Amino acid sequence: MGAVRKRSDGIATSERLMAEAAKEIQRFGIENFDVQRVMDRAKATNGSLYHHFGSKNGLIAAAEIQELVRHLASDNRVFRAMVEECRTKAEFLRAVEHIVEAVASSTRSGVRVWRARAITLALDNKKVAKTVRNAQIEETKHAAETLRIAKQRGFINTSIDPEAVSYWMQGQFFGFVLLEMGDTDRLRNEWKRASIAGLHAVLGL
Repeated sequence: MGAVRKRSDGIATSERLMAEAAKEIQRFGIENFDVQRVMDRAKATNGSLYHHFGSKNGLIAAAEIQELVRHLASDNRVFRAMVEECRTKAEFLRAVEHIVEAVASSTRSGVRVWRARAITLALDNKKVAKTVRNAQIEETKHAAETLRIAKQRGFINTSIDPEAVSYWMQGQFFGFVLLEMGDTDRLRNEWKRASIAGLHAVLGL
């Protein structure tokens, strides 16, 4: 009974730390992130911080991942709802084009930065890497299931592997992250055209 309570208290502490870390990032940014301020607000100790997250950077990554997962889950729900409402291949095509437009939207640059930064931070932190990997797998499977629905309805090529294509589609996303490091305005529309053409070819649209 005591072990269960101790574990429950530990989870509550880690959740408080992540919640306060997310507020700190939103308010001051990563450059001015004050870990002591976060621990004070979360009523947590140095020991708790390093036990759950390994380091200040581990806590920052965990907080960003939590926000990222929330956005990914929301995106997947939107795409699933759009696909379930499709009655024709033409409607599905419009849904796919809408997703491409959303990915490249300037209003979503924050989400793209979160995702790229979380993966970068995960390279140096095994605990964070496990969280990122699990979140990525879960959301990829959800997207793959959405593609299976489209496949069953005859909207896309029946020979494709939905899970493999889901990972490929995410590769498109990371390509846009690289594009944003350069001449985004000039290439944004060209990237969208290339992505849509690639999706047409892969999905058999």
